[in-house]
Amino acid sequence: MKPAFRASLTFGLIAPAVLNAAERGVATDNAKAAALLTAACEAKQQKACFDVAKMHWSGDVTGWIDWNPAWKAFKDGVAVDEAAALALHQKDCDSGAAAACYNLGIMHGNGWGVPKDQAKAAQAYQKSCEGGDAAGCYGFGQALRMGSGVPKDETKALEAYKKSCDNRYAPGCYKHAFLYEEGLGVAKDVAKAAPIYQESCERGDAGACSKIGSLYEAGQGVAKSEAKAAQFYERGCEGRALRGCYKLAALYENGLGVAKDQAKATALYQKACDGGFADACSGARPQPAK
Repeated sequence: MKPAFRASLTFGLIAPAVLNAAERGVATDNAKAAALLTAACEAKQQKACFDVAKMHWSGDVTGWIDWNPAWKAFKDGVAVDEAAALALHQKDCDSGAAAACYNLGIMHGNGWGVPKDQAKAAQAYQKSCEGGDAAGCYGFGQALRMGSGVPKDETKALEAYKKSCDNRYAPGCYKHAFLYEEGLGVAKDVAKAAPIYQESCERGDAGACSKIGSLYEAGQGVAKSEAKAAQFYERGCEGRALRGCYKLAALYENGLGVAKDQAKATALYQKACDGGFADACSGARPQPAK
């Protein structure tokens, strides 16, 4: 899965040719664009850091939402010049750029370059969402669900997540589904959660792939199918959702939905263990033949 390159990104000085190609409708290699922006970020070009961060949290680099490099790049951008970062995002947000309001919320919510202030973060996320930024709606939903900077309101959080999901943002879909699965702010409805998890998976949230896999394995909200569970666990594992690797390993170990294959199971347990999923580590050791 590899989403189309988003020409709306504002590139640093290193990559004008990439931006021009995108604007002309020429096919652009997202990974190459991200590499150029990362190099520019490492050279202290501040906006390049913010642009590549957005590519990662939008799933535009590998096709999967990838928060770790996103947050690293964003923090690196702020560190180049904290005052300039705040001024940049504040000015653009005040001018009506919804994505800049989300960036402003990240700074306030995490205390990056400014004193940590969850109320200011929530206000920025709300403004971003009202301006139509899908990530901003996700951020505002998170604030509402956790009562961070605003009164806790799971019903309003559901609305924010739905707006994010309707604008094709995978993490928004994941949280929208989660509230239905858990019955938070809405009547519990796993059957309604399942297709939303699947939508999130298809849009690049690897954790959602593992989630829908678990529903198929258990037969919750969908017809039980260990074969389909294996397919979704595999997709989740490909996107570095370690629980997906772990759950797929168990299916191979027991021959459920897939042909029994201890070697594959052990390799998958090892992958999950190496990534930090502790429950998988005992399975990572080769098992004696039976």
